[in-house]
Amino acid sequence: MSIEKTVFSQINKSYQGFKMLDAFSFDNNVKNFWNNNLRIENIAQLHELIKLIKSCKQYNLVAFEEILSHLENELIFYKKTLAVFYKNPQDMSEFIEENFYKLFVVSYQENKDYIITSEDNISLLIKKVIENEEKYNIEQKSELLTKLLNYINQNKQKTKLQSDLMSNQQTIIALIEILKII
Repeated sequence: MSIEKTVFSQINKSYQGFKMLDAFSFDNNVKNFWNNNLRIENIAQLHELIKLIKSCKQYNLVAFEEILSHLENELIFYKKTLAVFYKNPQDMSEFIEENFYKLFVVSYQENKDYIITSEDNISLLIKKVIENEEKYNIEQKSELLTKLLNYINQNKQKTKLQSDLMSNQQTIIALIEILKII
């Protein structure tokens, strides 16, 4: 599968999750978009979906606020991925590398106190990546992301780190899939 197909597959998984939200909470623009777009198949649809989600966040729907924010972040990541892919596919490795480190660095910075003092698998893995400044090859990145994903799914603790990583789960999956293709 190509990078483009992989990214659109992830976009449509997120889109289906969005369509599962309570339709009565949204206006006719959202409902019309859902009815007219069974799948997201191009950048124009993706751009429109991101605009709709931004407008939905303004409805002050407390129940969906966090879900919509995570969804918006995922879709923006996918849009950036596609932009890099369309502009210059050779830059894809560099883009993935940046996002690989960004995932670990942001998790570390936002949860530094917990990670430093904790000995759980997730914290140890993040510390390992942060402390090891050498560049990982594609197989190692894929392996580290897969371990992180497995640890996220195994860990039932309700910590801020766990919540942050759960919100990035789809992005992690997309990075793993793209690394397999590269």
